Amino acid sequence: MRRKPVTRGQITALLGSSALALAAGTALAQPATSDLVEKGRYLATAGDCVACHTAPGGKPYAGGLYITFPGGIGKLATPNITPDKETGIGNWSDDDFRKAMHQGITKNGSYLYPAFPFPWYTRLTDDDVRAVKAYLFSLEPVNAPRKPADIAFPFSIRDGLLAWRLAFFTEGRFKPDPKASEEVNRGAYLVEGPGHCGACHNGSKLVGASQWSGYLEGGTIDGWYAPNLSGDDNQGLGKWSEDQLFTYLKTGAAPGRAGVVAGPMRQVIEESLSKMTDGDVRAIAVYLKTLAPKPTYTPDVTSDFKQASTAPGADTYLNRCVACHRPDGQGQPGAIPPLAGNGAVLAKGPETVIRVILGGLDAKGEYAAMPAVGVGMSDAEIAAVTNYVRQTFGNQAPPTAEPGQVATLRA
Repeated sequence: MRRKPVTRGQITALLGSSALALAAGTALAQPATSDLVEKGRYLATAGDCVACHTAPGGKPYAGGLYITFPGGIGKLATPNITPDKETGIGNWSDDDFRKAMHQGITKNGSYLYPAFPFPWYTRLTDDDVRAVKAYLFSLEPVNAPRKPADIAFPFSIRDGLLAWRLAFFTEGRFKPDPKASEEVNRGAYLVEGPGHCGACHNGSKLVGASQWSGYLEGGTIDGWYAPNLSGDDNQGLGKWSEDQLFTYLKTGAAPGRAGVVAGPMRQVIEESLSKMTDGDVRAIAVYLKTLAPKPTYTPDVTSDFKQASTAPGADTYLNRCVACHRPDGQGQPGAIPPLAGNGAVLAKGPETVIRVILGGLDAKGEYAAMPAVGVGMSDAEIAAVTNYVRQTFGNQAPPTAEPGQVATLRA
């Protein structure tokens, strides 16, 4: 769930990310109550604000994490959102903070890049925004000047964001569905508001902010593929039970489901979802299970291991993968996840499979760690075996992995 910014041609690259800059703040008109601060802490956890606003080795919420925009556009560091009055948000009023959260406008009146998920935060209630501000102002002030940006012209001109805003951003609070249960509406609020799940899982990052284009149907984020969350049986959550989804969101793995959490979602679970109440995580699961199926590709391959034994990538699979994942791709119950029916393998994009081959995967739940088997493999071998597992064992995902894509992700 998180981060990216601005452009239509090259604007698409810059506009598509997620949680970049909680560049908002406030000076409290009166002392916040402990209940308000605690509510804000919980909401900041639900939004995983610390993930973007903490540099590697830096102090929490002091900013400094560089977000790199694709296409050679450049990079931008997230801001300090501690209550430091010189370098943070200590001089922001309640209204300053609300404008940043609800409108994407900073204290000085400039536009925020939509990498900061204000298109989702605009759905938060005024009370919830006030609570987040109260929590941030309860933190220890950290003097941490904003690191310099390195964004190519003309994307460095923030006034140019006006065109994007006019086309794609609509301010407005969350409106409950009167036909849905309280639990479903709570889940929808968390997904569409503080959780800003569409920042990663929407299909279109250009118009996906306020227009909900490709709503939760899956998309590429930071070199990973955020999976389809719709009710599709093949690519999405159609075959998941509510209990399986709840367990996965809390722990990163679920009994009876192939695969374990990887990439940015692992951080989301560790820093956010695992720390939320069971009731709220359950509400998210209940809401997601109400989404209609939205397949993003048409399966067009029917294969089994025998038919695919001479296909490109088969030799690599036999030499590198079969000992753990077995000839039929079923893995080893309680130790190695299956590749057959694995959500990451069935995704529209091959990015997650490639990155797991390249970088391995830590142990999670009942599953053992996977070594970085791709370290000694060529880009062509990795592309071939990626396509192989995506079209074998009953899988019917597009065989779109290419050596050049592997090289980019390897770098």
